[in-house]
Amino acid sequence: MWVSTPTQIRPALISRPVDFWLLGGGSLLALAALLVMRRLSMPVNLNAALWIFWAPYLRIVIEYPHLFASYRLAYAPGKGLVRSHPWTMIAAPVVLVLLAVFCILARDISLLGSVAAGWAEALLSSSIHLVFLGFGWHRLRQVWGCMVIYARYDDFPIGHSQRRATNVFLMAMWIFGYLTMMHSQNTFNFFGITVAALYFPDWVMHLAACVFALSGIYFLFEVFIRNAYVHRRLPTLNFMMPITALIFWWAALSLEPAFFFYLAPTFHALQYMNVVWAVDKGTWARRGLTFLGLAGLGLLIERMPQIVPALPKETAVIAVAYIGLSLHHYLLDSVIWKSSGEAWRKLAA
Repeated sequence: MWVSTPTQIRPALISRPVDFWLLGGGSLLALAALLVMRRLSMPVNLNAALWIFWAPYLRIVIEYPHLFASYRLAYAPGKGLVRSHPWTMIAAPVVLVLLAVFCILARDISLLGSVAAGWAEALLSSSIHLVFLGFGWHRLRQVWGCMVIYARYDDFPIGHSQRRATNVFLMAMWIFGYLTMMHSQNTFNFFGITVAALYFPDWVMHLAACVFALSGIYFLFEVFIRNAYVHRRLPTLNFMMPITALIFWWAALSLEPAFFFYLAPTFHALQYMNVVWAVDKGTWARRGLTFLGLAGLGLLIERMPQIVPALPKETAVIAVAYIGLSLHHYLLDSVIWKSSGEAWRKLAA
């Protein structure tokens, strides 16, 4: 448990109202608006082509900068993460780059023969499943990190039992959400790569739902009831907002699929950038230039097929870049957003 006085800690990442909206409040407002639009059968919400049109711009302006921002957090001087985690920080990106080059040479440029092309296709399909499995994992780690930060800001007691209950709830949410997302007998398209979904027996889905519900009761008991009885304290809105938003992001898979697939990643990225903004001690001009540079890298990735004439029309380069960046981003998050919250004590101080 952390014990501190208000004079020892900073009150917010940016400001408490801004944090509220960026940590999840804005996403809940957007989801509510989309649900109203669907209720009213408004074309803005029902037109799939409109969402597909805007998706690349959301990736370029928000999602890619948040992916690259993890490098700002992980490789910043003085953190010592490269020395303490060499496999994640050095070996993993080298392996991912080599695999990416292999996939492009074998599948797109056909330099390595038909057997290698088949291996490349299988590798890409398997990697896409890893991306979908990993994105829920790194979201829950980020949500836990944000909660740890605000527990510090609010001097809210999160002892061992509260940490355990929160992490059990997050893990159960992740597993149930992933099974629900991938439970299908159909195939789907991921940046031009055709991928088979996964079909699970009904008992698996029911068991995951029960575990999720029970873990939620466990979380409410430890964080709300026990703290109210023992410490006479209830969690603040900013402490609860990240996990509340995550619940509705998963629920949107059934409530509003357009939000789940197109807007939830954007709001997750905004949540991430909120923390990065607080960590970065540079000037506003430096932050702005950094953001524009990161968005420019995202634009370069999206426009790669047009920039390099040698690539075929159905190139996998965007899928390869997105997979590689995402997987390494998840690995970096496993270091940055540690379940113990130790890495964020200095941030919250």
